[in-house]
Amino acid sequence: MLIFYFKNHKKITTTSNGIHPIVFKSFLVMQFWNTVNTILNFCATRIPNTSVFTSFCVSLGPDTFFRFVLFGLYVTFNNAQFFTGLFCSIRVMIMYTLVNQNTLCQRLFWSWSAISYFISVLYSLPITFDSVLCTQLDWPFQDGAIIISSAFLSGNARMSNLLFGLSTFVIVVIVITTVMVIVKLRSKAMKEASHRSLRRAKAETTLTVTMILIIIPSLLAQGLLIANLNKSPYYSFILCVRPLMLDLRVHVVSIYFYLTHPLFKKKVGTSPSTLAVKSFGSATY
Repeated sequence: MLIFYFKNHKKITTTSNGIHPIVFKSFLVMQFWNTVNTILNFCATRIPNTSVFTSFCVSLGPDTFFRFVLFGLYVTFNNAQFFTGLFCSIRVMIMYTLVNQNTLCQRLFWSWSAISYFISVLYSLPITFDSVLCTQLDWPFQDGAIIISSAFLSGNARMSNLLFGLSTFVIVVIVITTVMVIVKLRSKAMKEASHRSLRRAKAETTLTVTMILIIIPSLLAQGLLIANLNKSPYYSFILCVRPLMLDLRVHVVSIYFYLTHPLFKKKVGTSPSTLAVKSFGSATY
C-alpha cells in the first residue's frame, strides 16, 4: 500500500475511488506506526517471553542500548494510538462537512500530527535516562519467561494513569466516530448515493469494517492495561492473549483493507491512469 501511494499519490487527488486522499494517508501512517510498534514489541516482549534469550537479556545491564528500543516502543505505541483517532476523525469530518473538505482535513492532519509526535516523544524521553528491568513472568508462562521494561515506568502510577488516559481517549474517539459513521451511512441520502455506485458502496463498507476491526482489539488491550493497574492476579493470563490482539489489530486490518478496497483494483475497461474523476466535494468517504 505504501508503494502504491508513493507511485500514485499525485493521481489520487479526488474521491473517485471511494476514499478521500487524506483518509488514505492517515490510514497508512496509522498502520505504519502500528507495524513498527509490533516489530519493537517482539524485541521487548515476545522474544523474551519464549525464555530462549533470557540469559542474554539479563546480561544487558541497566545502562544498555535497550533503553532506546524501549523509547522507540513507547513512541510508536503512542503514535499508533493518536493516528488511529485521527483516521476515524477525518472520515467523520468528510462525511459531515460539505465545503472546504480538503482545507479542513489538511489542517486537522498536520496539527494532529505535530501534537501527536510532541506528546509521544515527551512521554517516552525519560525512559532513555533510566535503567532497564527484566521481570520474570508468572504461570502460565514457562520458567525463564521475562519482559523487558523501563525502571522509570515500572511502578510509576502517574505515568501509568497518563497512558490509561491516552488509550481511553482514543477508544472513546473510535467508538463515537464509528457510531457517527454508521448513523450517516444509514441515512436516506447516503443509501441512495450508495445504490447508484457499487464501487462506492464497497469502499464505504471497507472503511466501516476497518473501523470496527480496530475497536475490538483496542478494547481488549484496554482490559489488559486495567488489569495491570489493579494488579490483577489474572494479569499473566490476559497477557497471553495480547499477541493475538496485536496481530488482529495490525495485520488483519491491513490485509482486509488491501484485499477489499476498490482503490487497489483496476476498473474493468479502463487504463491504470484513470484513478481520479470527481472533486473533493463528492460525497464519498
